[in-house]
Amino acid sequence: PCLGDLDGDGRVDVLLYRQGPQTTPGYVIAVDHDGQTLWTRGDSSIVKHMPDGDYREPALRGIALIYDIDDDGSSEVIAEFWQDGRPMLCVLDGKSGQTERSVPSPFDLDVRGGKRSRCHPVGMIARLHGKDKPPAIVLKYEASGRVPTHAVALDASLNTLWHVAAKPTDVGHVPTVGDVDGDGRDEVALGNLLLDDDGTKLWCNAAPNHADCTAIFQPFPGPE
Repeated sequence: PCLGDLDGDGRVDVLLYRQGPQTTPGYVIAVDHDGQTLWTRGDSSIVKHMPDGDYREPALRGIALIYDIDDDGSSEVIAEFWQDGRPMLCVLDGKSGQTERSVPSPFDLDVRGGKRSRCHPVGMIARLHGKDKPPAIVLKYEASGRVPTHAVALDASLNTLWHVAAKPTDVGHVPTVGDVDGDGRDEVALGNLLLDDDGTKLWCNAAPNHADCTAIFQPFPGPE
């Protein structure tokens, strides 16, 4: 589930999806805080998560999130959909589910190809230009250390800001964002790899395996 205020009433709503082709959300259901369906998108014939990869198991992570990406006071849904034989990256109106804009996903079939398992594309929101500037969308693609990995940042209009490719073990399943260096702009921790706000590689702790989950946080102060 993805959580956020879809209809603008100040309460948390829920976005649910079943996995479709190539780990894209195949069928999406938007549900309000009271459990009423707001809208649906995609292929309703998908009744369970479609299998993927060598193990033929659903990854259960795909690009789908709720955020006011254009700072207009209303939430959008950022998600991938399978259309005409390729993945598309779409921005939808949170209230209605209507498409506001779409582009071919930067994670095309060349990126998604190859021998892989447990493929986990994930989308995040980052303040790459500072807290007072519009947010950016950061996308990550990896598949359990078995294929080359990618990270892409886009603005609210889905224009690419930067694109970074990395070794299979550099990027893990659950990334995070945060201001590591105190410059007011977010960095992106993809696993063993940390990217600056402009996509520059700050460091990479080389390891034989990928890091499943990472976190950037301010630790509690210890006792004096």
